[in-house]
Amino acid sequence: MAPEHKFHHSHANEPHFRPIQTDLVSLGELCDSVVNHNYTEWSPVADTSNHLFFVPPPKHITISPEISLKIEEIKKLLANINEKLLTVSEEQLAMIDTIVLVAGSVLKAPAIYELLSRLNIRYLCIDEKAAQTLLRM
Repeated sequence: MAPEHKFHHSHANEPHFRPIQTDLVSLGELCDSVVNHNYTEWSPVADTSNHLFFVPPPKHITISPEISLKIEEIKKLLANINEKLLTVSEEQLAMIDTIVLVAGSVLKAPAIYELLSRLNIRYLCIDEKAAQTLLRM
């Protein structure tokens, strides 16, 4: 999650995030530590319609045992946070016949790729760099 994202831990002190504040801070710190581990092209968490989901690392990235433990903790935090949000579930998203996905940037390409494999994306609106990255994936 980028620092400008509404769920980034730097925004966790906002009053409407109080019920998930502790989890958001922990999630943000874990994501920062994973990304700061030299994974400049991968962010382990993304969202669609306020539903947070784990984005697996690109195939060419080798994950250390230390990062694997952090990934498991990230997944647990995602489940805790999602159950407290007013959001659509992944199962509900999968039942939608036509989904329009609008996103962009090289950093979001793995998340876009993950959603393309999970959901019925009918229309995709992305920038050129994200498209080039997706085609390489």
